[in-house]
Amino acid sequence: MWGYSHVRILLVDDDPVFTDLLCENLKERGFDDISVADSAYAAIDMVESQRIAFDCFLIDIMMEKMDGIELCAHLRQRADCRSAPMIMITAGEAEKYMDRAFEAGATDFMRKPLDPVEMAGRINTAMLLVQTTRVEQQSRSALRALLSFASDFDLIDLGERVSFPDVDGMVDYYQIENKFLRMQKGFYPISLFRVEIRNFSALFSSLERSNVFQHLHAISHILSQTVNARRFQMSYIGHGKFILCVIEHTDIVPQLLQTRLCENIRQTLKELPGGKPDETFLDVTALTAHRIQSPQAALKLLSKELASAQTPKRKALPEIDVIEKEIFSQVEKEEVKQSRSR
Repeated sequence: MWGYSHVRILLVDDDPVFTDLLCENLKERGFDDISVADSAYAAIDMVESQRIAFDCFLIDIMMEKMDGIELCAHLRQRADCRSAPMIMITAGEAEKYMDRAFEAGATDFMRKPLDPVEMAGRINTAMLLVQTTRVEQQSRSALRALLSFASDFDLIDLGERVSFPDVDGMVDYYQIENKFLRMQKGFYPISLFRVEIRNFSALFSSLERSNVFQHLHAISHILSQTVNARRFQMSYIGHGKFILCVIEHTDIVPQLLQTRLCENIRQTLKELPGGKPDETFLDVTALTAHRIQSPQAALKLLSKELASAQTPKRKALPEIDVIEKEIFSQVEKEEVKQSRSR
């Protein structure tokens, strides 16, 4: 578990009175490793000069030259900041900035004046989430390393979530979920779609892991370029499934989008190793029956989709005893061959 003393925080705010008070309050609650930058550019310089990356960012939105939202988007492009919690702080009306902030990669939102107890809780909760994700990634890496000794059983986790930062509108699933969690209660023009690679396991299970990612990257680009919407986000949730989220009135027709996507992927996949353009099809399904939804209803649909995408994961992971039996079987066959040759 993340202890308070393990969290390296960068506080970015141009108000020295506020930063002094907040640092003092946080240190009283165990956060004793806090650096302060008085502008977005100063924060970038500090991030680039640090040997050890910051674990968490507290960023004021209203700053001169480069505001906090622009800084958040800039930092998210760095590999060492991609998963770090970024808590945005504003003295104005939060609703004006929330959409832009979450689209830029913000994790949370707080309004001045801050409650030090609540701030400490938000930081700790965010860090626990980051640690859980890291433990999961380490566990997967350890399992891959264990199984890599048997080359015939090299593991490709087809259920792994993937996000490509260079693809416009593509974010991790939990960023979309977090966006809905932070929205005010009410009804919005929300449209959700599932885009699924048909026969995904059959098409990709024989490819090397790098080739699978090349295909997913290419398909993600095509999705981003083909969907005609201004407020659009998408996420790859595993096993060949993408979620598309549009928060505006849209005239997207699933069947027409499906036709356009299938036409666009053929030429691209021809150029990839192991590509099967004539066998690769994308199925588009509308998840929302109505064009006006509450964020809570959208969240239920998203959670259901994530659960369905993650359920088959175990099928992609061969049981250790199955691998063991197969290895011993091959050893026995080899011993029989050697005994006959004598």
